[in-house]
This record gives sequence, C-alpha cells and structure tokens, in this order.
Amino acid sequence: MTVFPPGRTLVLLKEQIMDTCGSGPKRSDTAVVFCWYDGFPDPDEIAAFFTRNAGSTYISHTDIQWGRALDAQRWSPDLHRKIADLAIQAKGRGGGTSPGIRLVTAKAGHGLAGIAFLTARPDADRPYAILEDLLVGSDHRGMGIGSSMLQWVRDQCRLAGIEKMFLESNLGNERAHALFHRLGFTPLSVVMSCDL
Repeated sequence: MTVFPPGRTLVLLKEQIMDTCGSGPKRSDTAVVFCWYDGFPDPDEIAAFFTRNAGSTYISHTDIQWGRALDAQRWSPDLHRKIADLAIQAKGRGGGTSPGIRLVTAKAGHGLAGIAFLTARPDADRPYAILEDLLVGSDHRGMGIGSSMLQWVRDQCRLAGIEKMFLESNLGNERAHALFHRLGFTPLSVVMSCDL
C-alpha cells in the first residue's frame, strides 16, 4: 500500500532585501514551511493566491481541459471557484493512500509563499504523480522557494512509492522550464490542440 508521509518541513531560504539607506542588498534568512494542505489557509485564500499570481503564460492544456482557462491566453471567469473547489478536494489527502488531487502549501511568516497541486496515482501499475501546478507568489520569486518546494514534493512522492513524476508547462513559461530542467525533468512529448 502506498502512503504519502504526513510531511512537514521547515526550510531556511536566503532572501535579498534592499536596505532603506541604499547601501546595497542585505541577506536575511526567511523560514518557509512546506506541508500537505490541512485546510489552512481556507480554500478562498488559496484561490485568491492562485488568481493573483498566475499570469496568462502559466496556462497549460490541463487548465483548458479542466475549464480553468478558456484558451491558451485567457483564464475562466470561474477560476477562483474552480481553484477553491480543488483545494476542498485536496484537504487532508496528503497522507492518504487513494488516487486523487493533493495540495502542498509553502508558508512564509503568516501568509502563503507558494502552492503546488499534485495528482497522485499510487494505484497505477507503475505509480506516478502529475505536478498540475507549481506557483510561487510574485513577492517571493527568485528566493529558491519553487525549487525547494518541487524538491520537497518529489521527496514526499518518492517516500510514498511513486516511481515517476510528470508535468506540463505553457510554452512561454521559460523561467519554469529552466527550473524543471535543473531538477532533472526532460521533454517527453508535445501537446497540441485544435478547436472543433
């Protein structure tokens, strides 16, 4: 039986902060906690975080398939509700054994720094997971949170017996592509679509 660990990890990241005197950047440690979603913050806050931080270059084919985006350039007017519904489905599932959606939160201070939605299929012949979304807040980008969170997710999946992880990304999301390549992901296929 595949069981996802209850996982909660504290990570110290380096954050660049400009001092008010203008003498240049100073470094300061920022604590970030990665954990499976337990209902905090509430689903509406998760959805608000997503809608604030996901630009149109973030849209991929699953966003269109799931009705979260109208096409490759426009999010659905129902995006907030759809993300809140996903968070509700994911609540408390991190340590579970059943297939389905999971959510990881990256918390810094009293707020969200990032989120990751993951579909797990521990019941497949070759257990796999799909990283559906990895999103770091615009005010926390460039601090290593995305790479640390993705590594945490991969470690949790490995501990649960997941053998393979897949992801897909918008063609224009080049910064994310560089991260995925650095962490060992390689292109597997090309996804195409057409309107009928």
